[in-house]
Amino acid sequence: MRRSLFPTAFCCLLAASIAWTQQAATLPSEGYNIHVTAPHLVNGKVMGPFHHYCKVVSPEPQIICLIYDSTEPNAMLTQVEYIMAKSLTRKSVSLTDWNKLWHDHAVEIAGGRVKVLDLPPDKAKEVADIVATTDGIIYNFDFSAGLPNGHVTMAQAVGHTPLSPADYEKSKGAKAAAPGPSPELVGMLAQNLSITPQQAAGGAGALFGLAKSRLSAGDFSKVASAVPGMDGLLKAAPASSGSSALGSLGSLASELPGEAGGLVSAYESFKSLGLSPEVALKMAPMLSKYVESKGGAGVASILSGALK
Repeated sequence: MRRSLFPTAFCCLLAASIAWTQQAATLPSEGYNIHVTAPHLVNGKVMGPFHHYCKVVSPEPQIICLIYDSTEPNAMLTQVEYIMAKSLTRKSVSLTDWNKLWHDHAVEIAGGRVKVLDLPPDKAKEVADIVATTDGIIYNFDFSAGLPNGHVTMAQAVGHTPLSPADYEKSKGAKAAAPGPSPELVGMLAQNLSITPQQAAGGAGALFGLAKSRLSAGDFSKVASAVPGMDGLLKAAPASSGSSALGSLGSLASELPGEAGGLVSAYESFKSLGLSPEVALKMAPMLSKYVESKGGAGVASILSGALK
């Protein structure tokens, strides 16, 4: 009888853990959905290509990739890569350490060895262009007889080119690229609303633009500081022609519930993106929830009030 108690208790604990995880609004384990493949130089040998599942954690950008040998559901995590904007690494990392441990993604991508998967070609190019502004450092976990042995070696990009002191010093003054729309937010909206990333970025930009037009500069600054890549989102919103939208406002107002009537001003943008008023209605609270997760309930309340 005593032998059966542990499995039963374990199953109950596991079920409770799963239920809690599903209810949590945001977890650091979520969002590793940018899929990239590339070979690496490991212990002096070219190996791979390895499957990188990456997440943008800061808009400079800073990106973390969990790396596996295959796409099998139970594949073992064998490497981790930290991808950091050159504007951060070149001013903080010594030339000796950079040449030994880091690599320039612009060089790696130009060599044709990096493949961005599961995205249409134009979006894959956007990801590659952003990553080209970064450096990477790869931690490889060594295994013996199928078990991790406690040793970590530093893998390297195939084709890594060490820099001269003059070139490294020159690279410190390179202008950083402006961050684009937050991949985390765009991916969340695209998945939950079953729309394309372009529609998600444009729709979010339209709603944030509407909020900007209604808020004081100080209040919108609070909202913008909670959303990485806000400038990119605002630029992704379709241009409004103003007068052409006026004739459609009445029809949209009749399609939206009374409490969402404030979204009528975003009608033209959503229509040009091929999105219905219902998508605007669903997207607005998602943006507020995202802002709450990043900036707190007070900032989310500011955004919610502007979108009423």
